[in-house]
Amino acid sequence: MRKKRIALALAAVIACGTTTACSPIELFLGMSIVAPSMIGYNKKAKLQSNAANAKTVLTYVNMVLAELDEEGTAITLDGWYDQNNENVSSDAQWQEVREKCAEYYADIEDCEFSAYISNGACLGAVVYDGRFGIYPGVLTSDNYEELLGNNPDFDDAKAVVAEQIVNY
Repeated sequence: MRKKRIALALAAVIACGTTTACSPIELFLGMSIVAPSMIGYNKKAKLQSNAANAKTVLTYVNMVLAELDEEGTAITLDGWYDQNNENVSSDAQWQEVREKCAEYYADIEDCEFSAYISNGACLGAVVYDGRFGIYPGVLTSDNYEELLGNNPDFDDAKAVVAEQIVNY
């Protein structure tokens, strides 16, 4: 909510050109014209940020899997592995991967994500931070609800990623 208030205030400043020279009517008109586009920009920026975070998760999981392989560890992971409020995978090897990822990418501890691992490699990732980000694939403000539905969860986002992996 705070971000929306900041966006509205910024929209008013842009519309009027100053913070003090606007009448209340000018301020209201300026906000009604500029604010919706700024709020839309924030949604787009969040989607792009989460897509980048999903790619980062995929990269770091692959780094750890390669490191484990070099150490001679047989990677037995196959499927989706979760670290989110909906589900936390308890597989011991996954926990080792997740902990090693945290050494490279400290924010992963606070990140809600799922990673798809097959044949010793991470092929897809889903990140959630208010909105979902996926890799591979692209979620935009135009196709977000079309691909994930109105009230998406991790399973919805995983299905989109799985389709991208198959078509990749």
